[in-house]
Amino acid sequence: MYIPFESLPDSARVWIFPITSDISIQKAAELEKDLKSFVNEWTSHNTSLKASAAIFENKFAVISVDESDYGASGCSIDKLMRFIQNAEGEHQISLLFKHKIFVKTGTQVKGLTINEIKVKLADGTLDTNHLYFDHLIDTKKKLRYEWLKPLREGWLAKKILN
Repeated sequence: MYIPFESLPDSARVWIFPITSDISIQKAAELEKDLKSFVNEWTSHNTSLKASAAIFENKFAVISVDESDYGASGCSIDKLMRFIQNAEGEHQISLLFKHKIFVKTGTQVKGLTINEIKVKLADGTLDTNHLYFDHLIDTKKKLRYEWLKPLREGWLAKKILN
């Protein structure tokens, strides 16, 4: 059952699917409509899940589920992944490509590989204060407080600052 994202508790589980290509606002709205439709019907062992879906920054499809009453099972997560794979084909986008890190530069969000980030740090185009979106976070609370981090923090710092 669809629940507005703001109504979910901070402990709600989160999946973030980066949209690796540029999409129009209209295409993002269509994708968000499909995501909301999916979570409205999403079940685990024939029990409706309290879930939400949204597009953030026109670059991230975010699914969240309140597991306090009933959690997402392996089968329900499989349903989610099948839906995401189908959405990729239907909307002609990539949501499962995890090799890009999304860095905020001014008002833009750019997908870069770790090697591209290293090059841009070396040439001064980026510095360690630039923010990146940590798509590995797993709760709504972390989404709110830890999603955007400076390049010098988190798991990415270990990869780029060696």
